[in-house]
Amino acid sequence: MIEIVQKTAIPKNGLGSFIRPCQRIELSYCNWGGSSKSMKEFLSKKLAAIAKTSQDIEFHVYNQQGKHPLIRAFYNTGREKTICTRKMDANQITDKIMLCRDSDGLKPRFIKQPVESTNPSVRGVWSPFSETAESYRVYGKN
Repeated sequence: MIEIVQKTAIPKNGLGSFIRPCQRIELSYCNWGGSSKSMKEFLSKKLAAIAKTSQDIEFHVYNQQGKHPLIRAFYNTGREKTICTRKMDANQITDKIMLCRDSDGLKPRFIKQPVESTNPSVRGVWSPFSETAESYRVYGKN
């Protein structure tokens, strides 16, 4: 006897749905180090509000003794972005987390596209064969 297995839907971005590329954000700090002062302030005051607004991202907090505070973001493309938050205040850390949350995790790449103007040229396209073009002149030394 043949059984029919229902295919489950594969989550994709498109009409009516959006999957955020950032899956997980890890925050690490040190209890002893002075460079983690603002990270500890961020964790105690602002992390709960950010975690509430972006519920589709996992937030992990680690205590790493003797190391600078880090933000590590993991994306569904398999890439990872790490940002050191040493000497940043709590607002700058919030901005960096929003940057990690909203980015796609791909490498920065140069997209070379031709420049096209929406306004046509007033003079038209120049051609060396036009009737007003002058011949090339070579000036000699005197």
